[in-house]
Amino acid sequence: AGLQLHQLDGVAVATGPGSFSALRVGLSIAKGFSFSLSLPLAGVPTTDAIAAPLAWSERSVVAVMTAGRDRVVWSRYESDGSSDGPHNTTLEELARVAEDRNALIVSETMLPIDGEVVISPAGARVEQIARLGWKRLRAGDRDDAASLEPIYAHGRRAPEATAV
Repeated sequence: AGLQLHQLDGVAVATGPGSFSALRVGLSIAKGFSFSLSLPLAGVPTTDAIAAPLAWSERSVVAVMTAGRDRVVWSRYESDGSSDGPHNTTLEELARVAEDRNALIVSETMLPIDGEVVISPAGARVEQIARLGWKRLRAGDRDDAASLEPIYAHGRRAPEATAV
């Protein structure tokens, strides 16, 4: 973008869910900028960024990421702004959730499930992380760089599905 480091007003970073290495590297770089340049930091959950282009929908939106081994990580967003997730489940469990709630599913990849699935362009996630992060920073909502943690696609921060 042709910017110098001193021209930055803040840092937005994806917090996951996602893969271990990618989240560790991304958060390390973002925290480094935040600490060394005294910049405010805003962490944005990956599923928030995937769902953001459909925030106008009156239906529930379920943002989905593939997690390998026939598993997906997803979060549901209601039209009133409430959300739940992330959930680490099988595709079959996701299909039941979408069917029960008449939800609109958005993913960056094709999903082998019935129902309406919106495919988000590959580059949209980065743009939405920047937009959502900037919105938070402008509102004075920022994260503590020392305590901001990633949400992994596998592991203790992305819980197994519970009854929905």
